[in-house]
Amino acid sequence: GISADALALYFGEDPARCPFEQ
Repeated sequence: GISADALALYFGEDPARCPFEQ
């Protein structure tokens, strides 16, 4: 699936729009 780096960048971009946060 998704690597830690990708997640870090994803969360770094905009944590509010992250489905994982929901």
